[in-house]
Amino acid sequence: MALIMMYKTQIKPDKLEEMDELRGAFMDIYEKHDVDVIGHWRESKTPHISYYMARYDDEDDYTKTVLKLHEDHQYRELTARLNEIRTDFEATRLTPV
Repeated sequence: MALIMMYKTQIKPDKLEEMDELRGAFMDIYEKHDVDVIGHWRESKTPHISYYMARYDDEDDYTKTVLKLHEDHQYRELTARLNEIRTDFEATRLTPV
C-alpha cells in the first residue's frame, strides 16, 4: 500500500532565501536516491511555513530510503544546515483509504 509522507517545516522568517537554496540541494539528493517528491508548497500568508510531500511504495520502501539518505554525507550536512534555521517540524504518514 502506498505511503505518502507530508512534512511541515517552519523556519526563521528571515531565512527564506537560504531555505530555497537548501530545497534545491535536497532535491538533487532526493533525485539521486529515487525519492518521488510530489511537490513543495508555502503558506501564502506565512511563507516561512512550508510543506512537501513524498510518495513511497510502502513502509518498507520508506524505511530503506531513509536509511540510504542517512548514509549520504551531503544529506547529513544539508540537514545540519536546515536545523540551524528551522524552528518547528512535523512529519505525517498518510495512507489511502
